Amino acid sequence: APPTHSSAKATDINSDNTLSPALNSLVQLLWPRIKEYIGELLQTDVEPAINEALPKVFKGSVKFTKVSLGEKCPCLGPLRVERRQKSDDIEVSLGIRFDSDLNVELTAVGVPVGICRVSLQGQLVVVLGPTMVAPPFFGGVQVFFANPPQLDIHFLGAARVADIPGLRGTVRAAVADAIAGVCVLPRRIAVDLNEDDAVDITDLTYPEPVGILRFTLQAGRDLIASDITMFGPRTSDPYVVATLGCKTWTSPTVRKCLNPTWGSDGSGLAVDFPVHCWRQQLHIKVFDWDFSSSDDLIGIAASLDINELLTACRGNNTVSSTEVPLLSAAGEPGAGTLVVSAEWLELRALRPEPPLQGPSIAHLSAKILHATGIPGGMDSPFTVRLRVTAGDNADIAITPAGATVASEDTGCEDSSGQPQHQPSLLGTMAKGIASLRSSKTSQRPNSPMTLCAEAATSASHPQASLGLAEGLQSACTALAGRGESADEIATLLGVQRHQVDSFLDIQRDSAKTCKAAKEALVNAVARPCFDEVLQLLLPSRVGDEHVLLELALLDKHQKCAGNLQLPFSQVLEADGLCLEGPFKLDGGAELAGSLQLRWLA
Repeated sequence: APPTHSSAKATDINSDNTLSPALNSLVQLLWPRIKEYIGELLQTDVEPAINEALPKVFKGSVKFTKVSLGEKCPCLGPLRVERRQKSDDIEVSLGIRFDSDLNVELTAVGVPVGICRVSLQGQLVVVLGPTMVAPPFFGGVQVFFANPPQLDIHFLGAARVADIPGLRGTVRAAVADAIAGVCVLPRRIAVDLNEDDAVDITDLTYPEPVGILRFTLQAGRDLIASDITMFGPRTSDPYVVATLGCKTWTSPTVRKCLNPTWGSDGSGLAVDFPVHCWRQQLHIKVFDWDFSSSDDLIGIAASLDINELLTACRGNNTVSSTEVPLLSAAGEPGAGTLVVSAEWLELRALRPEPPLQGPSIAHLSAKILHATGIPGGMDSPFTVRLRVTAGDNADIAITPAGATVASEDTGCEDSSGQPQHQPSLLGTMAKGIASLRSSKTSQRPNSPMTLCAEAATSASHPQASLGLAEGLQSACTALAGRGESADEIATLLGVQRHQVDSFLDIQRDSAKTCKAAKEALVNAVARPCFDEVLQLLLPSRVGDEHVLLELALLDKHQKCAGNLQLPFSQVLEADGLCLEGPFKLDGGAELAGSLQLRWLA
């Protein structure tokens, strides 16, 4: 059954006369701290993202010279509380609207550009669980946006902005990516309130999907004609882009057709989307491919609620098709329709019989905690790469410790949602040459192994220090400057006395400061932490052929610090389909973590 909310257990709370005013008062009290955090986020995350996304000639030219978020606070409400189906977790849905009076200045290629207003509106979800029988009665808190919030940015000096190609879209995309990277599903903010239970902060931050949405694109009807031809009527070269969460799928292009069909036999093309919350929505756009210019947006579907889509596609014990109307790029109706179908799949430990047919048959979770025993000559930060390969035998070359791994172009879409799958002719030739070179270096001659799935962690971070948390350091310094004792500071900040003493001691002695910095650097290399779960959908061929799982530890220069190949059968034979680490890599390094498999059914 598809994910649904339990309306009988839900409670609506009017924002005008109940809890929302109190919540807004709380936000006003917290706003000075929130502003400080967002200001740092602009400098540390958004500014580098803008520079990375700009054309090469402008890279590194954008700098935030002034950041003031104003005095207007976000407004919260309405609020809805309900119990999650199939669990006792409590889910709180809270509307958030932020119309700021900020004053932000950035310099782009020496030209000052101002941002005078940012508007944000979305639905924030807070999940309280798992349940406990003692205070605080739940073991953790998760906070996230099920869908990306609506974002609008207003610039000052529009003429100046227009002189810098792509700056408007790049700034908007960088801000949206910064938000998505923190708290848009599958990303979320998590707090572990019970260190004694089996659920840790990594499990809360990267939970398994609640299910899989199998979406099938079948046909388009009466699409907009965007191309003018020398002979004959106007036409288009349509393709479809579907997005749910962080996954975006792009269909093949059908040339010169306003009533396209997809799939060799007309049955359509299917794609599987992991779903982490029933509130997530499927977003669909239709583009007209152009050879010599950017592709034209010729159709947009209203955001599709998962439950409504599944209900529309449910027949008598079968999956039926439904038509999705399209709007034009200007929001006008009459841009044609798409014929689609959808099916809900659950994750189970027992493999279904007969085996499931389709683009995916299983879901693999790789929990990566930290690494130890790293050989010398490596530089942090590190990443862990997981690859799944399939074939008739294990005759495939692995990356030995000490070797350097060439980076590969994954062909992913950009953050603005514009598809990147239709490269120019030169780009296609370049990728083909690169792919040929890669195949020559990564596989032995005549190797039958095929790369089925791949994922990599974010950059590692040092092990959490037992000293004073970064957010409390400025407060500690201020209290010490007022003459407060270490005992009083520790009581006020809710920390141990030795943490305060250690921090103040380092602040007074520059030599100890340098020593602490060196110890942090050594710790970053000796025991890099990841605290992340990689999640992969495995294609159908994984169930019938020889399969290998490859774990590789790479340093900042993509130099391999250790590698391990595991037969897929080890996971299948593990208790509960969960293989516990540590995993010993060649070269002496070890990865702490686990691998867990679930079948789609």
